[in-house]
Amino acid sequence: MCGLTGWFSTLPERFEPDQARALAAMQSALRHRGPDGRGAHLDGPRRGRQTGVALGFTRLAIRDLQHGAQPMAGGRVATPAERVVATLNGELYDETRLAAALRDAGCDLRSRCDAELLAHGAAVWGDAVWPRLEGMFAAVVWRPKRGTLTLARDGSGQKPLYVALVDDGRTALWGSEIGALLAHPSLRPELDPRGVDALLWLDYVPAPGSLLRGVYKLPPGAIWTLNADEFGRLGLQTTTIQAIAACSADALAFRAEPAERSRPWRFDDAVDALDARLERAVRRRLVSDVPIGIFLSGGVDSSLVAHYAAQAVKTAREARGVPLEALPLETLSIRFDDPSFDESAYAREVADHLGTDHREIPFSSTDALTTLAALLDAADEPLADPSRLVTQHLCAKSGLKVALGGDGGDEAWLGYPTFTVHGLAAALGRLPPGLLRGAARLGRQLPPSERNLAATEKARRFLDGLAGPAALRGLTWIGGLPPDQLTSVHDADPVTPAPWDDVVGWGPPVTVMQDVAAALRSLHDIPLDAERALLARTYLAEGVLQKVDRASMAHGVEVRAPWLDRDVLSLAAALPPALLLRRGRGKRVPRALAARHLPKHVATRPKKGFGVPLSAWLRGPMARRLQHDLRAESVAQVPGLRPAAVSKLVQGHLSGRADHRKTLFALWQLVVWWRGHCQ
Repeated sequence: MCGLTGWFSTLPERFEPDQARALAAMQSALRHRGPDGRGAHLDGPRRGRQTGVALGFTRLAIRDLQHGAQPMAGGRVATPAERVVATLNGELYDETRLAAALRDAGCDLRSRCDAELLAHGAAVWGDAVWPRLEGMFAAVVWRPKRGTLTLARDGSGQKPLYVALVDDGRTALWGSEIGALLAHPSLRPELDPRGVDALLWLDYVPAPGSLLRGVYKLPPGAIWTLNADEFGRLGLQTTTIQAIAACSADALAFRAEPAERSRPWRFDDAVDALDARLERAVRRRLVSDVPIGIFLSGGVDSSLVAHYAAQAVKTAREARGVPLEALPLETLSIRFDDPSFDESAYAREVADHLGTDHREIPFSSTDALTTLAALLDAADEPLADPSRLVTQHLCAKSGLKVALGGDGGDEAWLGYPTFTVHGLAAALGRLPPGLLRGAARLGRQLPPSERNLAATEKARRFLDGLAGPAALRGLTWIGGLPPDQLTSVHDADPVTPAPWDDVVGWGPPVTVMQDVAAALRSLHDIPLDAERALLARTYLAEGVLQKVDRASMAHGVEVRAPWLDRDVLSLAAALPPALLLRRGRGKRVPRALAARHLPKHVATRPKKGFGVPLSAWLRGPMARRLQHDLRAESVAQVPGLRPAAVSKLVQGHLSGRADHRKTLFALWQLVVWWRGHCQ
C-alpha cells in the first residue's frame, strides 16, 4: 500500500534537474499514504522517443519489507530491451500463481512484491495482465520502448487514481489523491459546478469527474493509455479490464459464468458455496509481514470475516504447536455514547464467541471535533459521508498497518433496506409526476430526528426518490440533497468542456448516472440485478470504498475487503435475486451462513448501518466552528455558491426546524478545501 504520483510529458523541460523538486512536493502530499519510504524514476524524451515519464512513489511497507522499494522494472531475461517500469498501490492476492507463470515465461523475480509481478506481467502479457490480477490496486505502467503510459484501477474500485492534463495538452499529471496534483505548480484549479452537484446529491463525485474542471478519476476497472500525436499533445485511449478479460465473468457488473447462472441453485448449496469462497478470500487476505487486525462492527459482514480469520489463526497456531494465547487475533470496534448509534455490545459478543483479543475505541463528540479538524485540513477531494469521521478515528487509534473489514457485503447480496422497496416505488411511480413532486415537498416538512435511521428520515428520502428519475431512485435514497434542489445552493452556470470530457464521458452528474444505469440495465434481464450493479459501480466504489481508502491511508493503514474477492462476487452474480431477497428480508444467504458460525443475533437483527450522531453534533459541539467556516464572506469565495442560501441552511439546522446535516457536511468541507488548497 502506498501513494502514486508523477507526470507523463512531451516537454523536455519537465525533466530538467530542477523538476525533481516538483516531484518531491507531489510525493510529500502523499506522505501519509506511504510513511516508510520514497522512490522515483525520471526518464525524459530522447532521440526516437517523443515522451518521457516521472514516476513518484511513497511506501507503506507490508510485504517483503527489505526489497519492496518502487518503482520496479520487469521483463523477460532474454529480451532486456522490452522491460517496463511500474508502480502499484494496493495488494494482489494471487501472487503464487502469478509468480509461477512469470518464471515459466522467462522472468527473474527478485522480491515478493506486487509491483514487480505487475512489471513482469505487463512486459510479458501487455494489457492482458490486468484481468489476471486478483486484488485491489491502482497502477501505472511505463513502456520506454513504445513511449506509452498505462494507468489502471481495480474492477471493484478500491484504490483511487486522479489524472489531469496541463501544459496545453502536453503533460498529464496523476496521483493517488487530488492533493498530489495540486502540489504541482502547473495545475491551476478551476471549480467544476458539475462536481459540486454530485457532491451535494451523492455525497461523492463519481468517476470520471472530480470537483476540479479537467481533473479526472479513473472509473473502476478502467485502463487508460496515454500517447502523443505528431504535435506533441497527449491523447487518451480508454478501455476496461472486463473488455479484455479472457473469460465472460464480470464481477463489476455482477455477471457470472453462464453455467453457474443457469444452474438450479438450492439455498443450502448457495450457503455452502459462500462458506467455502469467503473462507478462502479471508485466508488470502491474511498474508502479511506485519500484524493484522479485524475491524468488527458486530454485523453479518465483519463478523463472518472475523470468524474465518480466527479459524485461520487457530489453524496456524496448531500447526506451529504454540499455545492459543501466543498468537492473538485482535479485533477492534467503536463505542458511541448515543445508544441509537452504538453497536459495541454486539461486536463484543462476537469477539467473546470467537476468542479474539478485543478492543473498544470510544468515539465522543470531542474525538469527532479532533477528527473533523484533521479532515478539514486535508488537501484531498471532499467526501460528504459522515461515517468517514468514525472510520478515520478507528484507523488513527488502531495501531495497525493492516486490517480486514466487512465492506462490500451488501451491494451484491441485496443487503440494503432500499432493495426491498423498489417494487413499491415502481408502482407508486406510475402516479402523475406533479403529485409525486407534491408528496416530496410534504415529506420535507416532516419533523427532523436525531436518532439513527429515524422513520421520518426514511419517509422523506423515499418520497424524494419517487420525485426524481426512476433509474436513480436508489442513489437519491442513500444520498444527500435531491437533484431538483441543487440549484437552490449554487448557480447553474454553463460549463465549458475540458479537453477529455467527451473521451472519458464526464458531464452533468444526473446524465452521467443515467448513462451508467442504462448501460447496466442492458447487461441484466432482472431489474434488481441492474440495481445492485449500479450501487456497486457508484455508491460502493466511489463512496464507501473511497471513504475507507482516505480515512485509513490518512494514518498509514491498509484495509482489505474479502467480500470483494472475485470468486465471492461471481457467486453472488450467479444467484438469482429471489434466492437472496424474500418477504422484505434481504441478504438471506450471508445471514444463513452467519447462523451457522456466529451468535444468533448476528443473523437476525436488522441492518443498522455505520452512522454517526452528526445532526446533534452540528447543533452542539460543532456549531461554533460550522458558523465560522460557513460565514457569508467565506462562502462567497467559492465560485457559484450562494451565501444567503447556505446561511439559511445553517440557521434552519441549528434551530432544529430541519435536518441538513449531510448538505452542511458537504458544503463545510467544500468551502474549507477550496479556500485552503485551491485559491
